[in-house]
Amino acid sequence: MNRFLWLGLLVVAIFLVGCPINPPDTENTNITIEDIEGEWDFSNVKIGTETYDSVHVSILPAAHGDSPYQNGVDITIGDYFIMSDGNFSDNVYTGIYGYKESEGWIETGLEITVTFSLIDGKL
Repeated sequence: MNRFLWLGLLVVAIFLVGCPINPPDTENTNITIEDIEGEWDFSNVKIGTETYDSVHVSILPAAHGDSPYQNGVDITIGDYFIMSDGNFSDNVYTGIYGYKESEGWIETGLEITVTFSLIDGKL
């Protein structure tokens, strides 16, 4: 009987040691612009079949110029610069974007929707 009690306690102790006290937040979607605004840099980003050494994301608390929107999100990927104005609803950003190429600024009039989340404090 005593042997089974010690065996049971040992199994419980091993189980508890393997459980983190504060597990990492892997699906934090309960965020707002205040949680993620600022400058974010990423390296070795794969988009489709291309891998980019450096990607920069700016999440702005105000839109660009005379925009009717409340927020801005700018993304630099390689030689491309994408600028958008839009609004956040919780962690979902919806806006209209344009981009810059070697020929100049191109207004697309197209909508972009991005869902942001934090994993271990990283965007």
